[in-house]
Amino acid sequence: MSIYYKQPVREEGTEAAYRQSLVESLYNGMLNARLSELTKKPDAPFLYGNSGQGRFIRTKEFYYLGGGVKEDGILRGLEALLTEGARVQQHGFTQTELEREKVEMLRGMERTYEERDKLQSRGFASEYIRHYLTGEPIPGIEYEYGLYQKLLPGIQLEEVNRLAGEWITDHDRVILLDGPEKEGVEMPTEEALAEAIARVAQVQVAAYEDRVSDQPLVETLPQAAEIVQETQVSELGVTEWALGNGVKVVLKPTDFKNDQVLFSAFSPGGHSLVSDKDYVSATSAVSVLRESGVGAFDLVALQKKLAGKAVGVSPWIGDLQEGMNGSASPKDLETLFQLIYLSFTAPRKDTTAFLAYKERMLGMLKNRSADPRAAFGDTLQVTLAQHHYRARPWSEALLEEMDLDRSLEVYRDRFADASDFIFVFVGNLDTAQVKPLVKTYLGGLPALHRNETWKDVGVRPPEGVLEKIVRKGLEPKSNTRIVFTGPFEWTRQNRYDLDAMTQVLGIKLREVMREDMGGTYGVGVWESTSRYPREGYSINVSFGCSPERVNELMEAVFAQVDSLKRVGTTDVYLNKVKESQRRGREVAMKENGFWRGALESVYEHGQDPLTILTYNELVEGLTLEAVQKAAQKYFDMRNYVRVVLYPETMEGREE
Repeated sequence: MSIYYKQPVREEGTEAAYRQSLVESLYNGMLNARLSELTKKPDAPFLYGNSGQGRFIRTKEFYYLGGGVKEDGILRGLEALLTEGARVQQHGFTQTELEREKVEMLRGMERTYEERDKLQSRGFASEYIRHYLTGEPIPGIEYEYGLYQKLLPGIQLEEVNRLAGEWITDHDRVILLDGPEKEGVEMPTEEALAEAIARVAQVQVAAYEDRVSDQPLVETLPQAAEIVQETQVSELGVTEWALGNGVKVVLKPTDFKNDQVLFSAFSPGGHSLVSDKDYVSATSAVSVLRESGVGAFDLVALQKKLAGKAVGVSPWIGDLQEGMNGSASPKDLETLFQLIYLSFTAPRKDTTAFLAYKERMLGMLKNRSADPRAAFGDTLQVTLAQHHYRARPWSEALLEEMDLDRSLEVYRDRFADASDFIFVFVGNLDTAQVKPLVKTYLGGLPALHRNETWKDVGVRPPEGVLEKIVRKGLEPKSNTRIVFTGPFEWTRQNRYDLDAMTQVLGIKLREVMREDMGGTYGVGVWESTSRYPREGYSINVSFGCSPERVNELMEAVFAQVDSLKRVGTTDVYLNKVKESQRRGREVAMKENGFWRGALESVYEHGQDPLTILTYNELVEGLTLEAVQKAAQKYFDMRNYVRVVLYPETMEGREE
């Protein structure tokens, strides 16, 4: 549901206009924080809510208030959104909210300013387009940062509070609703909407209370561990540290970004080590506990505590591993390490947050089965896993298997032993400055030395040819996915050859299916390989098209696969792939994300880190023969899954 309050277009080219945009950003930032906080409560009136101001078309601006609600909660959700607007109209925001939002906004602009010499061309191009089309000023980041520093501190609470009365009006207002067309779900009438709006207008609401904790994130510092071994990989600029508690740390300082440090951590095990009956609790453990906050802070209190800090830590529990990912500004590295430490040692159980999360999930799942994309994806998932118990798609029934206590037990167990964890840090960091943080917060992690590994739970792709048809939805379009699977010898050369071959096929299919046949806007071809629990590969071919052309285009796919196997390709396609790979690696070598992933991969698999530098040797060694052999080896026409989505109106007519 959305409420648009239409406004005239205003000029943008003055300092006064820029200052007004800051006032408006403060308003929306604070109200969005309140709306988000409401969703953390059980029986929340909406699944999510948004407040924003912008330009809908070039001749009209608008203030927007909207959100998503359960299918039976439109009027309740509408009233709740309007009530929050009324709360601001009647009482305004608090001074602490304003100061926190100012800190957040200034920190965000400061980070952009810090990266001013590392900005990508697409950002400039987008600004130039907006300047040409709508007259948006482009004074440059240095000038804008100066305006932030000059103008933001002087903005008063009364100026921001005044916007609620100016924006939320009883005229120039449009309400848009959309929802599922199904039995039992009725859209409210225009009269019912008007009555709901009138009810809110008559209510005196209570003022918002901003609760902020001054408690430190970590009350007592852990006992530090010493670095018992240091190794340099000078060719990569990498330093390895082995800590006394068994934790291994890999650091690569870079100058690719001025205000970015990325990290990842991983350990073998994952939810493969839990029983089937606890699988749902295990897979949902991280999501559930993330909603609970960490240590002494619930999620809302934690977000307030971290205001103005560019930092984030995301634990995860996968099939065969558990770990964490995250990032931070160099200024906030200690906070990053504190959050890592707390994520290991102080997960927080919050029954209220759990119930709220479960209700939000239930609201989102209510109509999932009616979504053609969900039905298509679910069919693929269960087919490729041969209906394994752990491959069940999310549903309302599955939601009932969630158990907060068991999720907490699984999470604590997975992060109880840091002795087999490897941490990778990449970015603008100084090893000397990081060293005491590593020794204290990573060295202080618990070490049980369990020497764990993952367990094979028996998920296997099917053998033979399986073809499934999904009929869902009314829109006249189809999606097709063809997945080839099989055993694989997990070597670097084999992985490269498979990747190069799929790139060749992707180029050829785009030329034939899109440009020559005009049958699809795009076709995707990609591969993946796995080393654990069994070595295997998969090749995916995916395209969308008119339902009437599915079979014609599938035949084109198989014809090109057959040609690649029998005849091979030409130097034209080989050179296209090689040039793309060279350029891709050249760009990637200057990105922190690439180095984090590459280092994570070589250390996870016990490979020589220097192989990262020899990728171009693989590229130069690629031959026409290697591409053809890979096609012959990995495209087994006796072993694939094909799933096609058709609209319901074509039932029985797809041939």
